[in-house]
Amino acid sequence: MRRALRLLPLVTLALFLVAPARAQLLGGTWFKLKIAAKGWVIDVETGKAKPTTHQQTAYMSLLPTGIGYTAQIYSELSPGNWVGGPGIELGTTGAGELFVVNQVMTIPGPGGQSLDLSTTLRLIFKFDKDGALKQAKIKTLAGELSGSSTLDGANLFIGSIKLSGKTVEPTSLPF
Repeated sequence: MRRALRLLPLVTLALFLVAPARAQLLGGTWFKLKIAAKGWVIDVETGKAKPTTHQQTAYMSLLPTGIGYTAQIYSELSPGNWVGGPGIELGTTGAGELFVVNQVMTIPGPGGQSLDLSTTLRLIFKFDKDGALKQAKIKTLAGELSGSSTLDGANLFIGSIKLSGKTVEPTSLPF
């Protein structure tokens, strides 16, 4: 038992040194995101609300920044016109998962659409025995649209939002 306790600092140091190397392996990873929102559209002239849902597909890339990541979400503004939004700081990973807590982001879309949200995400990574990325998933733990969200550029859209997705090969991206 004592020997195990003496080795604990060395094991911790080894894991600390492995995490940045593994983090670099995730650079260039792409996710296909399914976005699903449920809530109410509020007419800004009448104040009347009606329930609605919204679905959208987007893509997200991971870019390493030291031992952390920046992610960029690409959405389609018009047919064939994909645009990347601002970078999102994701932090670091080491043990096969990453939690992104209360991340504020905007996902634009066609016709003045803007999904402005705050979300907590869980990214789950699986590596093979050689340390190469095998697969990854994104799940939403919590997500809420802010009061500035809109589906048409005028009326407000409020409610909840989920982002989910899996890795996709860069050769299958639509842009």
